[in-house]
Amino acid sequence: MARVFAFLLVLFLSSAALADPSPAQIGRLAAVSGAVSYYPSGGAPAAEPAVNTPLTAGNRIATAARAHATVDIAAGRFYLDGDSAMTIGALGPGIASITLDRGAVILHILPGGAGQVFVIQTPRGALRADQPGYFEVERMAETGTVSISALEGGAQFADTTVLPPGARATVAPDQTPVLAAAIEDDFLRRVAAEVEESGENKLEAPKYVSAQTTGFHELLRHGLWALTEQHGWVWEPQVLSDWAPFQDGRWVELSPWGRTWIDNAPWGFATAHYGRWVEVNERWAWVPDNAVRPGTAPAVVGVFGSKDQNGGWVPLGPEEPSVSGAPVIVNTVRVIDKPDPPKIINNTTVNTTTNVTTVVKPARQPSLVVIPSFVPSPPPAPPPSPVPSAPSNLTGLGAGGAPMQGGVAFPGQ
Repeated sequence: MARVFAFLLVLFLSSAALADPSPAQIGRLAAVSGAVSYYPSGGAPAAEPAVNTPLTAGNRIATAARAHATVDIAAGRFYLDGDSAMTIGALGPGIASITLDRGAVILHILPGGAGQVFVIQTPRGALRADQPGYFEVERMAETGTVSISALEGGAQFADTTVLPPGARATVAPDQTPVLAAAIEDDFLRRVAAEVEESGENKLEAPKYVSAQTTGFHELLRHGLWALTEQHGWVWEPQVLSDWAPFQDGRWVELSPWGRTWIDNAPWGFATAHYGRWVEVNERWAWVPDNAVRPGTAPAVVGVFGSKDQNGGWVPLGPEEPSVSGAPVIVNTVRVIDKPDPPKIINNTTVNTTTNVTTVVKPARQPSLVVIPSFVPSPPPAPPPSPVPSAPSNLTGLGAGGAPMQGGVAFPGQ
């Protein structure tokens, strides 16, 4: 027992030394179609644009012609058009900022997002919106003109121009905004068809998880909520009974988190970066942050092994200690109390570099994944820009403080 404790203590200290503070808010790369590039920082080369990749300040997404990408930040979905690029700006509690570098983007603020402030920066001013709706921003490369449309819900542009639902502001260089009616374009019609097909336009505001949990809407579409006596409301994915967390995916090195889990499931972002996993009636269930603790993490797991040797991990429950913000979190309690070696029941190769092994322990069925040696961390990301100030009226950006409602119907509604 003393030997086990000493080994774990060494691993705990090495894990704590790798710790990096986690941002208060994170985004995710939600979907890609065609040639899409992901840049971890301004001077970094392009990396694989994998779905569920975490995004933070300084990250950049660029699309080629006829390619598209979708980025989620809390209750905001950013649809990036072809031949376009956006850079993630400052992210903080209740506020998210991006810069449209070129092309066009449509922002959908999901139900439950009222009060969250979303900012789209352009050379002619910034769009600010804080209520559910659809908003389009476009930069014309040839003329330098910027157009901003409030398709549903109201918004504010350049701190002084109020955009009621159905309005469009066009700003040429060195000119004042010209207001007109919003118009349909091919990009809008494509996004509307995607929204209709996915059922995104029929989602309700989340009841058991915060709307600031990036990826919360995927939970509504891929699982069920259940009330438990010990943990309150928990979420169960629609998976086979022998499924376990942190099996279908991979670890990557991402700044500022370090070693970070990228889950392959469409709903796997929220469950990998917020909350904890527990077993309820012999099935895995996810406990959201409001029942655990706030903040984000690369994956809250207990790790076996060291950074220089092959190792494995199991999910930590709400009651189990962790190193806050660490890219590798060690569970000393369970291993000391239950040091018996696991019984291996199967071994399956999921790709050329990672073997997945499921193990069984007394009174618990965790997943143990065997991995290759750790790889060096990438260079640190540039410091985030200052968080932009929020509009004074956070209950609606209408004139005189009156919330804006209604407006033109978004195609597909």
